Amino acid sequence: MSVPTPTASKTPYGGIFQYLTQINGTDAQVRAAQAKLAQLTPETAAIYQILNILPEGGVKSWLMANPVQFWKKIIQLFTGRTYQTGQYILGERYNDQVLCNGNIGRSQVTDEMYLAARTVLTILFGVRINDSGNLDSLDGGVDNYYNQSGFTDVPRNAVERAVFLKQHYYPISTYNTQCWDLTWFEKYPLVAPIPEMNASATNSQDNYGKLYNGLLPGGAVAVNGIIPVDAVTIVGQDLTASTSPPATSSSGKSIWVWALILGGAYVIADNEGYI
Repeated sequence: MSVPTPTASKTPYGGIFQYLTQINGTDAQVRAAQAKLAQLTPETAAIYQILNILPEGGVKSWLMANPVQFWKKIIQLFTGRTYQTGQYILGERYNDQVLCNGNIGRSQVTDEMYLAARTVLTILFGVRINDSGNLDSLDGGVDNYYNQSGFTDVPRNAVERAVFLKQHYYPISTYNTQCWDLTWFEKYPLVAPIPEMNASATNSQDNYGKLYNGLLPGGAVAVNGIIPVDAVTIVGQDLTASTSPPATSSSGKSIWVWALILGGAYVIADNEGYI
């Protein structure tokens, strides 16, 4: 059965994480920040850069330029572990298809490479991917992914996006034959908070019901699966004078913003529903 086509990006400067921004502030500050981010201008691109949110086309170059630094951030709690065959195969997929470093065998995959693979592929697909079986299950469809133990906490729209991307652009037939074009992840940005994948080094069940807290490609930091940003950091940005964000305000209302762009306008949701 075919899956729905995910919402395509209307703001290329926002890249893969543009729908996962929680803008905090008063109603007026949040709306002003939205308006600024919705403008497709070089200034908007600079704001996203200041927020460490990669623009469309930036994921591949960042990962290839920063693999060692990223691994060190991810693996600091898990060094010295030994994993299962399917997990080393996932590391092979990460090396061959994402980093495009040439074909290697699973025996050549280090623990550090596997941990980076688990983190990066979960972030890119937006669903929990612990081993190669989880990755391959996406080729079989939404129900096939959910039939695995410990994955029913992942939102359906996130799984539908992952299945669409896997079936159309990253199928099993591409393994060991071609490097993946990561821009499709950015053209169809993440639609739900990123699930946790690193709560346990070896037991994936420990990740159930949890959301990711940690570094994202580009340098932004996820908190409970999303990227928190203060509205005044966006609104008060004087890009002609300095690239340093102004001091943020802790006062005012916190509004959860799934920056879902429909016809160029953001849909804002607070704890009571859509407004």
